[in-house]
Amino acid sequence: MRILGFFVAAMVLSATPLYGQDVIESEPLTIGTSYLVETHEAERKVHVVTPQGYYEGKQAYPVVIMMIRTQYRDDGRAFLMGESAAGHFVIETWVNTPDLFNGYAALSPSLQWNGQQLSRHFVDMGETERPPLFISLANEGGETEEGITRLVAKVRSDMCYSDRRNDLVHANTLHGLLPEALQYLLPTEAAWLDEYGLTLRCETGRDASFAD
Repeated sequence: MRILGFFVAAMVLSATPLYGQDVIESEPLTIGTSYLVETHEAERKVHVVTPQGYYEGKQAYPVVIMMIRTQYRDDGRAFLMGESAAGHFVIETWVNTPDLFNGYAALSPSLQWNGQQLSRHFVDMGETERPPLFISLANEGGETEEGITRLVAKVRSDMCYSDRRNDLVHANTLHGLLPEALQYLLPTEAAWLDEYGLTLRCETGRDASFAD
C-alpha cells in the first residue's frame, strides 16, 4: 500500500509544472482535524475543516455541524444539512425541534419512510414560523416525491424549494446542490457566483400538487 501511495504521488508530481523546477518555498498541507468520539453506544469519527487563516486570526464563523463549539470559535449561528436519509433527519429536526438550528438544508430527503409519515405529520401539525429551509427534489419519483411535494405545499416559513427532477438524480444531488444550499443559508454577493454554481433556483412549492 505504501508503494502504491508513493507511485501515485510520483505520477501526480510528474504531471505538474513544478516537476524539474526549483521549489522556492514549501509548507505542510493540512485540511482539518479528525476526532474520535463515543456517542449512541458507538465510536464515530468527526472531521472538522476550518477556514484558511483560522488559527492566525480572531474572526468567528458559523458552523455547519453539531457539537464542536467547545473547540472552535463561532459567531452563534449553526446550520444542519443532510442528504437522502440524513435529509430525512434534517426535516424531522426542522419539524419537531426547529429552534435547535438557524437554518436547514435537506437534499433529496428520504420522505418515503414509514408511509411518508413525516410529511403527513407536518400537514396535521399546522405550519408555524420556522427557520429557513432549503429542500430539493431530484428524479426519485414514487413515494419520495409524494412526501416532499406534500411537505413543501404546506410550508409557510422562509423556504427555497429546488425542483431538479429534470437534471439531477439521487446519486449526484449532494454535489449538485450543496453550493446552492450554502448560498441560500449564508448568502454572499460576488461576481463569480454563476461560475461556481452558487446561483439559486427556487420555487415556492406552495402550489405543488401531489398524490395522496
